Amino acid sequence: MLRFLVDKDGFIVDFAPISSDGKCRLTANASTVDCDSPDGQFEKPKWDGKNWVEGATADELAAIANAQAQSGQPTIEQQAINQLGVMVASLAAKVVSK
Repeated sequence: MLRFLVDKDGFIVDFAPISSDGKCRLTANASTVDCDSPDGQFEKPKWDGKNWVEGATADELAAIANAQAQSGQPTIEQQAINQLGVMVASLAAKVVSK
């Protein structure tokens, strides 16, 4: 479990590990949250007073998706098409060599 320091809008500013009892709760000073990490669940985790929620705006999420698309990493569909192309080329080479 971690203790998260959150700003007035609920966004994470800092964090530190603490002992775990499995419950999320806002501490007495209302600026720290004792909770399991929201790792991987959200692009921009935000504490809404009870739960972690997505804090990124639609524009921020679109920009992240665009950056990932432009990163040069082929999509799963592109990988499948490439694999099919290799298979077709291999079969064509076998037919031509006979």
